Amino acid sequence: MQQETEKQSSKLLMTLFLAFFLIGLPLGSWYYLQTGMEDRLETMDLLDNNYGELPAFVAVNQYGDTITEADFRGNMVMVDFFFTRCNLTCPPMMRNMVDVNDQFSDRDDIKIISFTVDPENDTTNLLRQFSQDLGLRNNNRKWYLANLGSTTETVRIAQEHFKLPTDEADGDNTILHSRYIALVDTAGVIRNYYDGTTDEGVSRLVKHTAFLMPIEGKSKVVYDPETEK
Repeated sequence: MQQETEKQSSKLLMTLFLAFFLIGLPLGSWYYLQTGMEDRLETMDLLDNNYGELPAFVAVNQYGDTITEADFRGNMVMVDFFFTRCNLTCPPMMRNMVDVNDQFSDRDDIKIISFTVDPENDTTNLLRQFSQDLGLRNNNRKWYLANLGSTTETVRIAQEHFKLPTDEADGDNTILHSRYIALVDTAGVIRNYYDGTTDEGVSRLVKHTAFLMPIEGKSKVVYDPETEK
């Protein structure tokens, strides 16, 4: 009797296993692929934008080198605005960008430009020291802290080309600038904006950068459409 019961249990288990293998597994795979495709299409829709192009500019980076937009052609570029004396939005944004820089450390075709909105104060030496405080190695050629030379030019570039609010210092020596990061694709087109002060915004920036720039097995960052919303 016990042997008969064991045989029936074995048959039941085998039947359930075959049912899962023949029905459940294909359905699960279909659902996973369907969900992943929907998320991928949603991401493509989010990035199907043209907010302008990386403008012509001439700036000096933290090493005293002159850089222009031509130096970034063919690269993915993340652009933000900050200043070294900022104690509100800049500290969390810079910390987040350190993480982004580290995640893409092995991709020479992904760059970051942080334009200072305080060009009179943020000298080359100060920008170099600030970059060292961020943990960037000397002569880093991935993340540039850049000075456009004048407040007028900085405000013009930020407002007219990146559509980011920026203004000159007021009576309290406060400088208005955006906490958003612009993502520029390899064709020089501004595709989207991300809140640089939040984990969610920076996570989306990383995923969308990886989405637009194929990984080809070289980067630590892998775009996962299953988690994209």
